[in-house]
Amino acid sequence: AGCEGREGDSVVPELEEGTDAAGRGDLPEAAVAPTVGIWHTDERRAWREALRSGRPVLVDFSASWCVPCRLLHASTFEDDAVQARLAADFVPLRIDVTEETRQNREQLARYGVVGLPAVVLLDTAGRELDRIEHYVDADTLLERLRSARPKL
Repeated sequence: AGCEGREGDSVVPELEEGTDAAGRGDLPEAAVAPTVGIWHTDERRAWREALRSGRPVLVDFSASWCVPCRLLHASTFEDDAVQARLAADFVPLRIDVTEETRQNREQLARYGVVGLPAVVLLDTAGRELDRIEHYVDADTLLERLRSARPKL
């Protein structure tokens, strides 16, 4: 199963140099928060990092009102083994859709996300490797991450 959206479209955003996630043009590095812990929060920067490093992207779509999302964040994604695996082998990207915006509606559509929680694993070409659409514990997530790596 692919996550390429409409026919011929790619999930990988346009990677124009010199713009932030909102496309505002050249801003000092400090003006845009590119990461929170191990998580990238800027989609374009995350994809640039994936292409540079050759690591797949794990996209976590979440919202503050989503109870399973909060459980994933509080337990699964806080697990030391999960954090180590994500930091070493993936480019973790968190897309917060708490507030409905044009940008996150477009992101949800592009990645084919229809409900939360949604965790999508993609190779550097934007091809879907795996998709998780419910709460999973740390051991289950680690197994899914291991299973996705051989597909690369």
